[in-house]
Parts: sequence; C-alpha cells; structure tokens
Amino acid sequence: MNDPACQRVIQVFHDSIGSNDEPISPKLFETIFDAVKHETGARGKTLFHPIRLALTSQVSGLDLATIVELIETGRSLRLPKPIRSVADRIQVMVDSMP
Repeated sequence: MNDPACQRVIQVFHDSIGSNDEPISPKLFETIFDAVKHETGARGKTLFHPIRLALTSQVSGLDLATIVELIETGRSLRLPKPIRSVADRIQVMVDSMP
C-alpha cells in the first residue's frame, strides 16, 4: 500500500468516517464512498482495491457494501474474539502508512 493514490483513498475514507462509533449502515457507506470518489477522483480498482484491502486484507471478494454490512453486523456479536469495526480496520491501515 505504498502507492500515494491508494494511501489518499484510505485517508479520505478514514476522514469521512470521522469519530462516529455507530455502526456504518449500507446507506451511510454509500454516502462515504461517494464522498471518497468525489474528493479523490478515484474510480474503479483505484477506488475499490485500497478500501477492500484495508478492510479484508484481500484485493478481491464480495461487494464492498456487503463486506461493510457483514463487518458492522459482526462487531456487535459477543464472540470470544471480537470482530473489529470498519472504523477500527481503517484506523489500523492509516496508522501503518508512512
């Protein structure tokens, strides 16, 4: 994730989430995603891959909206090992960027 364009997408996504600790709904995700697209000018893989990589450590898979919904639903489950929220996952990625 050393590409400046990818880092910009992640940073803008992070900033768009803000400090809200509430689960990200599909509608809110769509709003955030549109804001990232508008602010960065990224499209296609340049937009999807960095976010997917930050959330799942994979460059391909389910639709991003589905991934976000699954993560946010999973974070509320009482499991032996808690599931990190979308905001937590993005924060980890931002913290690891140079």
